[in-house]
Amino acid sequence: MRLVAALSAALVASAPLLARAENDKIVLVVTDRSVAQLERLVQEMELAGLGVQRLSPGQERTDARVVVLMPSAAGAPIEIYHQRGGATLLVASVPGDETEDAQALRVAELARALAFEPPAPEAPSSAQPEVVPLPPLRPPPVSPALDAVSLDGRAHAGAPSRRGPARFDFGLSTALGVQSAGASFQIEASATYWPHPLIGVALFGSAPVVGAEITRAVGSATVRSALFAVELATSPTGREMPFAVVLDPGIALDYLHVSGTADGSDAGRDGAKLLGAAYGRAELRAVIAGPLRIKVGALGGAAFPPVDILFQSSVVSTFSPFGSVSVGVVVEP
Repeated sequence: MRLVAALSAALVASAPLLARAENDKIVLVVTDRSVAQLERLVQEMELAGLGVQRLSPGQERTDARVVVLMPSAAGAPIEIYHQRGGATLLVASVPGDETEDAQALRVAELARALAFEPPAPEAPSSAQPEVVPLPPLRPPPVSPALDAVSLDGRAHAGAPSRRGPARFDFGLSTALGVQSAGASFQIEASATYWPHPLIGVALFGSAPVVGAEITRAVGSATVRSALFAVELATSPTGREMPFAVVLDPGIALDYLHVSGTADGSDAGRDGAKLLGAAYGRAELRAVIAGPLRIKVGALGGAAFPPVDILFQSSVVSTFSPFGSVSVGVVVEP
């Protein structure tokens, strides 16, 4: 109720100022929510070209034409009021079941549309400003959609709003692979679908360019391992941050190929085996420009069953654990 009383007082006090400063694109935010929530809304409004004034309970003056009421109750909608032609009207309310980012974006878009509308004809000087009493802070019915408001004097039904995180991303990396046989050089690629901003499903592949070398007195061998995997993609930080963390556990088919040559002989032998594998993959992503991000990553896991590599019936290496470190790019179209 303190917020309601403060908002009513601010609306009455601002009516005379609106007649002299209708071109001031100022939005009044009435709230006692946390600083983090308010900063998110302020950021979106400033990106939309608006100035922002905050009103807490006890303050009574403002120059704003557009007023945003942010109740402190969790899950309550954010209400938007507009002063025009001496009248104060509830224009819309953004449902409280949306995320904070989505709420902030929708409120900023509606506030901009209202702030940049041509001003209504001024009421006669003898007329008293009409103030509509505010309803109690309870969830009201959902207001008309934002795409139905007038923007710069023209109707923009169905106009698209700024999108959220990309539903798809595609990555390509070069990697230094490590296994018991030694180091290798790999190319890694991934494609991810994000039905939710924080959780998705990915396809991942890793192919050897240069295999790991085993050299002994009796001969040498080259070990190459390729992965074809399905992953559960997660982003605990969210992917819209300047620096984003992505964690992907996965299961894979591991194609292992070994070719060897005995010392002093031109004849060689090779063999291949299809294995199972389980692993985890982590990436740190940073925005470069637009949809392009740079990333660094690390991967670690194990193939099963383990495979022994023999020289003249002696085990020289056992292929099972593997890993890699990588650097590459991600595109989020």
